[in-house]
Amino acid sequence: MTSDLRYSALYALGRFAEARAALDTEQPVPNVLSRRGVASARAGDTTDARRALAALVSLDTDRPVRRASVALERARVLAALGRLDDAVRALGDARRFGAAVTSWSLTREGFEQLRGYAPAEALIASVD
Repeated sequence: MTSDLRYSALYALGRFAEARAALDTEQPVPNVLSRRGVASARAGDTTDARRALAALVSLDTDRPVRRASVALERARVLAALGRLDDAVRALGDARRFGAAVTSWSLTREGFEQLRGYAPAEALIASVD
C-alpha cells in the first residue's frame, strides 16, 4: 500500500498519529506537509502541526501555481489547528493566486471545521 493510501485509510479511521507516521518517508512537498500538519493537529500534537505550517510558509513560491498550492495547503493546517479566520484568509490568498476554491475544497481532510463556518461559506459562495 502506498503511503498516500495508508495515510488516507488511517485518517478516515481516526488514527491520526499513525496517519502522520505514514508520511515520514515522503518528500516535503506542499501536500505532504499539509497532511502531516493536519494529522498532527488532529492527534493533538500542535507543536508538529505548527512545524509543518512553518515549513509550508518557508517554501519557495516564486511561481503563481506554487503560491496558490501553498496557500491552499496552509489553509488546511490552519483550519485543523482551529485558527479558522486565518484559514479563511489563506483560502482567499489561494483564490487570488489562482486556485479554484469551491465548496468541493472543504471536503478535503483538514477543512472539517470550516464546513458551516460563515466566513468560509461566504468566501465559497462568492465563487460557486
